[in-house]
This record gives sequence, structure tokens and C-alpha cells, in this order.
Amino acid sequence: MRIEDLYGEPLDIEWALADGEFIILQARPITTLGEAPIKWILPDPKGIFMRGSVVDLMPDPLSPLFLTLGIPSFRRQMRPMAKRLTGAEPDLGEHYFTHINTYAYMCSRFPPRGWWWVMTRLLPAYPRMMRTLVPLWREEMHPSTRLSSPG
Repeated sequence: MRIEDLYGEPLDIEWALADGEFIILQARPITTLGEAPIKWILPDPKGIFMRGSVVDLMPDPLSPLFLTLGIPSFRRQMRPMAKRLTGAEPDLGEHYFTHINTYAYMCSRFPPRGWWWVMTRLLPAYPRMMRTLVPLWREEMHPSTRLSSPG
């Protein structure tokens, strides 16, 4: 936000994390948003919005249909999936999956109970999830992805 404020427009900012510090690699104006001035109105003014995880797979503006059906579907499915993977109900906040100017974003500002879930359930579950997520996806969550053996 500080870099965008400095330049006075939305920017595509590339960064890296090295030795525990964020390093800005480059920043350039976003040229595909059109000519009209754009107001970046956040769904939660105190939110910290980012592009990562599944929203990284949605680089283009979202269609009106996806905004009305897809984003709410992500929100509804996140809780049961997270509970299944960690054994506890997460509190990720209302805007965990959202959109700003039709682009998909995630909010990383969780309520206190959300941080408690991350620290006590999600992080300890990571080693098990890394071992079991692919088989879980193939065998239970999306059976059509099963690979059949040759012959």
C-alpha cells in the first residue's frame, strides 16, 4: 500500500522473502485496468488483503457470475474442509475469500479465535496434511482424479 501510495496508482509489485526480510524486486503500473480512475474500496477497512493460495489461480477479473456464486461457495466450503483437515472449526473472518474491483483476494487479518485456530490446529496439522492431502484429494474429495494403473 505504501508503494502504491507513493506512485498514486495500483501497481504490480514483485517481492521476495530473504533472510526473514521482504525485498521489493520491482513495481510497475497495472496497465490492464482501463483508463478510468479506480477506487480500491476494501470490504473491511482494517483488512490485510493478499493474493495467494487459490486466488493466485485467478489472475484475471472475475465474472459477475463467479462473484455472486464462486466467492460465496469458496467461503462456505473453506470451513468444513479446514475442520476436516484440522479437527476444529476455524474462524477465518467474513472476508477470508473476497474480491476488490472484481479481482480475487484473501484477507489475512483473522479474528483472535482465528489466530488461535491457526496456531493450535492448523500449524500442528501441517506435517500430517503434507503426507495425506494428495491421497485424500484423489480418494475422497475428488474421486474422478484417481489415476488408473496401466494395463
